[in-house]
Amino acid sequence: MHVRALSYLKTVCSSIVNFSTSPAASFSSTALKMSNIKTIVISGPSGAGKSTLLHLLMKDYPTSFAFSVSHTTRKPRPGEVDGKDYHFVTHKEFEEMIQKKKFLENAMFSGNYYGTSKAAVEEIQKTGRICILDVEINGVKSIKTTGLNAKYIFVQPPSIEALVSCTFCCFFFLCVGVCVDVV
Repeated sequence: MHVRALSYLKTVCSSIVNFSTSPAASFSSTALKMSNIKTIVISGPSGAGKSTLLHLLMKDYPTSFAFSVSHTTRKPRPGEVDGKDYHFVTHKEFEEMIQKKKFLENAMFSGNYYGTSKAAVEEIQKTGRICILDVEINGVKSIKTTGLNAKYIFVQPPSIEALVSCTFCCFFFLCVGVCVDVV
């Protein structure tokens, strides 16, 4: 069932990176507008299926897309590598970056800062790949104010009840027609 959701996301992405498969008719009119998109911002509630969709997309197109490496002030967990999993910085360094407007978006969670730097996105764009940002809705609002030329995708569960009752996030794939909105 997840094939339909992934197919939908690939259709959107194919109009951006001009994959060999042709975009669905509903996207053909926007293909020219999206041809210079270098970033995809995906958002939605936890458990809606964002990460699953993105990992499936990355599996199929590893040379076309890449995730940016976020900055954080939290301590590295065992096995995490600085510059690969996160850019680990001090609170002071993070706050200086905020003051210098180095972030597209940032937030504090459980006493630690997390943020997407402009440099991290630019680093991926320089490789010719599309940068994928998986951010919370407040992050989307912040990113939209920066003028970043991005395609925004919101993934939502079919209902609040489904989100609350689902133990494995797979419900998303059952109702893909009403779960993915491209804005």
